Amino acid sequence: MDSIGVAIAITFGLIAAGALLLGAELFVIPGFGIVGIGGILMIGAACAYAWLTMGQAAGLAVCAASLLSTVALAIFALRSKTARKRLVLETSLSRGGGNEAASFQELVGHEGVAKTMLRPSGVALVDGRRIDVVSEGGFIEQGTPVQITLVDGPRVVVRRTNHDSIQGGNNP
Repeated sequence: MDSIGVAIAITFGLIAAGALLLGAELFVIPGFGIVGIGGILMIGAACAYAWLTMGQAAGLAVCAASLLSTVALAIFALRSKTARKRLVLETSLSRGGGNEAASFQELVGHEGVAKTMLRPSGVALVDGRRIDVVSEGGFIEQGTPVQITLVDGPRVVVRRTNHDSIQGGNNP
């Protein structure tokens, strides 16, 4: 075999090995890790090897063919039920079926007790509910009465109140 024949054999061997590794990553091994990266690197090495040993035209042809066959493998994988189950989430959560953020808007003005030290964030007990809160400023000691002053999405802002003791939150 002459030097061009050896270069062609090495190039196609690298492409075949890279395609096998990518196929194994898609169909056999879960996730995208070392095997998939190794497959991409082997195909890239085949392109570089063909470019350096057989010239620019051959290298460009190998790169184009490798890219097209990789895209074809991806399309085939997405049409395959086995690979699609690993790549595409086919279930959906209905409204109320997931872990939705609670709305605390109705609690503005309600009073409670700081269950942890607020520095400036912590936990308060308001109307019997443990709520992650942020103080308007400064530290608030554990057990200090607080009042909810603002709700901005998931952020609940409280301030210290003048009452001496509140047992888990009273309505205003």
